[in-house]
Amino acid sequence: LAPLAHLSLALLGIGDVREDTLAAQASFTNQKDIGGLVTKLDAASAKLAAGKNTDAVAKLVDFQTTLNTLATDPKPKVDPAVAQELSDDAQGVIYCINEIGTA
Repeated sequence: LAPLAHLSLALLGIGDVREDTLAAQASFTNQKDIGGLVTKLDAASAKLAAGKNTDAVAKLVDFQTTLNTLATDPKPKVDPAVAQELSDDAQGVIYCINEIGTA
């Protein structure tokens, strides 16, 4: 695919992960955690739209790290299966951004 197509797919992918995160609210014990995750996704989208692909990937990795922390807490703050699915979705977006290039 052309770089513009990868960019469009990546932006759509971030939007999908955002929607899926919001749809999974019942899987989280603290609604503030969802707000923080959505903020990370919005930041990733803004960075990507600004051509700052490396920063966008960093925001998505931060999203994944936060999900993992919430899921592996001694008292999990999110259903681990939901966290894994959202993290996998974010990884797909990272792959798409890496296809564009992270210069």
